Amino acid sequence: MGEAVDSGLFYVLAFYAIWPTEQVVAVALALWIPTSASDPLIGYCIDALMLMTAAMSLNLLLGYTGQISIGHSAFFGIGAYVTGVCVSRWHVTPFLTFPLAFVVAFAVGVVVSLPALRIKGVYLALVTLALGLVFPQLMKWPKITWLTGGTKGLDKAGFNFGRRNRHYSIFGWKTFGDMRANGALPFYFWIGLGIAVIAFLVCRGVVKSRVGRSLIAIRDNETAAAVMGVNLARTKAVVFGLSAGLCALPGCLATIRTNSVTPDGGYILVLGGILAGIIVLLFIRSWRSTLIAAIAIPTSIVSTYTLMNLMGFTLNQITMLGLVLMVGIVI
Repeated sequence: MGEAVDSGLFYVLAFYAIWPTEQVVAVALALWIPTSASDPLIGYCIDALMLMTAAMSLNLLLGYTGQISIGHSAFFGIGAYVTGVCVSRWHVTPFLTFPLAFVVAFAVGVVVSLPALRIKGVYLALVTLALGLVFPQLMKWPKITWLTGGTKGLDKAGFNFGRRNRHYSIFGWKTFGDMRANGALPFYFWIGLGIAVIAFLVCRGVVKSRVGRSLIAIRDNETAAAVMGVNLARTKAVVFGLSAGLCALPGCLATIRTNSVTPDGGYILVLGGILAGIIVLLFIRSWRSTLIAAIAIPTSIVSTYTLMNLMGFTLNQITMLGLVLMVGIVI
C-alpha cells in the first residue's frame, strides 16, 4: 500500500515538475519560429495552426457531442469567402472579417444542425458530406458570380504590403517579418497562433462548463440526457454553430495569407476529408492531450499532402483517397 502511495506521489510530482517546462518550451518555440526559422518552416507551421484550429472545433462537435460531421470544409470555405468578398469587394479591413465570418458560419451551422435532431451516425455523416461537396459548386453558381468571382475566385483579398509599411523589430528581432515586401510570413504565423489559442480557450471553457456536461450526456445517451432536463435541440444547435464558427477562422487566415480565394482551393476540398480522420485520433477527453495531438497530427498531414503532390497525385485523387479512408473509419 505504501509503495502504491509513493508511486502515485512520484507521478504527481513529476507532472508538476514537467508541466512548467512544457510551457517554457512552447513559448520559446512560439518566439523562435517567426523570428529565426526559414520561410518554408514558417509556412508549414501556419498550415499546422490552421488545421489545429479546425481540428479543435470539430473535436468539440464529434468528440464531446458525438455528432459526426464531414462537411466542415464548407465552414472553412465560408470563412475564406467572407474574407474574400468583404476585402475584395467592399474593402473591409481583413481583421474585421474574422468576427463576421464567425457569425455567418455560426448561423449556417445552426441551420445545418436541424437534421441532427432526427438522424445520426453514418446518415448524418452523409448529409454533412453532401454539404462539403456542394459548397465549391455553389460558389461557381452563375447567378452569384458577381459576388464570388465564379471559377476564377477573388484576388486582392488580403493585406496590401508595400514599401510604405513600417518595419517592426524588438531587440533586433523581426517579429512580424518584412512588412514592406512579400516576406510577412511571421505576421501570418502570429495570426494563426492567435486564432488557435482563442479556439482552444473557447473549446476548453465550453467543455468545463455546464454546457460541456450536457454535451457529454448527449453523446453517451440522448434519452437519458433528455430525461435529466437537457434541451437536445438547443444544445445541438449551439454546439454545431460554435464548431462551425471556429472552423471558419482558419479559412479567413487562408484567404488573407494567399491574398486570394477560389472554389477549387486545396483546403476547401481536402479539409473535410482529412479532419474526420484527425478527430478520430483526437477522440480523447483531456484537452491538454488534444492540444498536443492537434499540433503533431496536422503537421504530419501537411507533410503527407505535400509528398503526395510531389509524387504526382492530383488534388481530386488526394481528396477521394481522404474521403475513402474517412468513410472506412466511420463505418
